[in-house]
Amino acid sequence: FDAHNRQTAWFEQDLIDHSDSTFKVAGYHKPMRPHTQSKPENDYLVNDWAPLYDDHDVAIAYESDTHNHVFTFPIRLAGSGESGDMGFVRDDGNGTLHVGEGSWGATPRDNNDDKSWTLDSASMNQVKWNWVFPAADGEPARIEIRSVKTAEYIDGTLTGFVDAVGENTEADVFAYPDGISIRQIPFYGDYIQYPFEAASG
Repeated sequence: FDAHNRQTAWFEQDLIDHSDSTFKVAGYHKPMRPHTQSKPENDYLVNDWAPLYDDHDVAIAYESDTHNHVFTFPIRLAGSGESGDMGFVRDDGNGTLHVGEGSWGATPRDNNDDKSWTLDSASMNQVKWNWVFPAADGEPARIEIRSVKTAEYIDGTLTGFVDAVGENTEADVFAYPDGISIRQIPFYGDYIQYPFEAASG
């Protein structure tokens, strides 16, 4: 775990060095709490990194490895006296949004380990398409995160969507290319936003 300890020390210093950044995000391979039972829980990441998320206001954690689609609600470590799920509680105002968990093309694994704070998950290939907006015209900065489906099981067959997607252009980088398939998030639609806004109803 020497490499992990050195990584943790670097990560903490980087968060300190960028304390004034509008959004702080992390990206790494193994998720803290995988959404498939075939992968182990990574308690060492929870123990060493989750406190840094809470202490330094990490907005988004991009995780991989399980080869599935995941959005959590914003979560933080459960405090004394709080009843958490796998050590975390939902906190829309102060938590970290965990996004993932891979993958562009590796075979999806079973999606069979949701938590109480899982917002949406599925056994499918996807990539996250991030739209980043600076503060402007009285509106705060925000990030919109979309899941672009690259393959999904249809009637038991893993079916690809990549070949149907057209080109994007510099003329409108936010236009959906022809043929793109965006995962629809229950109650939210095309994307999840950070800062997080809970769906009404």
